[in-house]
Amino acid sequence: MADSLRVRPAVSTDRIPVLEFCKNTWSWGDYLPEVWDQWLKDRSGRLVVAIVNGRPVGVAHAKSQNSRIVWLEGVRVHPSCRGLGIAGKLNDELCKFALQKGAKLVRLCTTSTNTSSQKHLSKVKFELLAKFQRFETVNPIRKPPGNVSLRRKYSTALWKWIRASTEFDLFKEMYSDDGWTWYPLTPRTIRRFTEKRGVLVTGSKASKSCSLFTAEENRLTLGFTAGPVEKIRYHIRYLRYLLSKGEYRESRALIPENSEFTRVLKEEEYERSGKILVYEKWLGEKRGLQKQ
Repeated sequence: MADSLRVRPAVSTDRIPVLEFCKNTWSWGDYLPEVWDQWLKDRSGRLVVAIVNGRPVGVAHAKSQNSRIVWLEGVRVHPSCRGLGIAGKLNDELCKFALQKGAKLVRLCTTSTNTSSQKHLSKVKFELLAKFQRFETVNPIRKPPGNVSLRRKYSTALWKWIRASTEFDLFKEMYSDDGWTWYPLTPRTIRRFTEKRGVLVTGSKASKSCSLFTAEENRLTLGFTAGPVEKIRYHIRYLRYLLSKGEYRESRALIPENSEFTRVLKEEEYERSGKILVYEKWLGEKRGLQKQ
């Protein structure tokens, strides 16, 4: 089989055979049907398939996050072809793509329960960057908390405050908007979140705490937070208050493992629902990614 294996860019006719072997990835199915067309058309990214004897048996996608970082995702291998090194071939192809784009670093994530993926990543020289705990709740509160507000305008002062916070390093200079992808946290990020009304702060002039959250697909996701624990409690309560409006069914928070925010999340009726491991692989010399 190794002689007949090749990896090439995906084409539209690959859709049906790929989605067929991905349909039982999880008990509920897979998200690939929802993103296939988007990934295929993504000119800044690359969707590839592994071909054996003329049929697709593997798939993976890469997307550029900025000029230096490429995120790898959606690695799937046909159940009958696992253990044959196909995932490694897919990752190799996407790393070549990242180099062609001028990237210095590739990242990806997996769950803490996916031990086979962890073994594979160690074998192909990916290093564990961070562990994030996922917490979730469906329990709303009816009264909005005081002392917290939505930041409506971007300011360099807010960015400098975030950049100087302990949590900026604890989150490895990243944030998540869905629990499956982690992005570089930059001034552009903060500007975009303020435009979408996804920045919570305490303090009228100088920020004393800050959280970034997204509101999509009936779910609220807190993907970065910084500040004193008791200030962050107000942010968490605000998200629970939004649940009472009926537009969202669930609130989710993603925080670094062993973070002091764990206590307040539990006290605010969030339950631990999983652990995500973020890995990275340097393609060149290691350098700081946040120097602006």
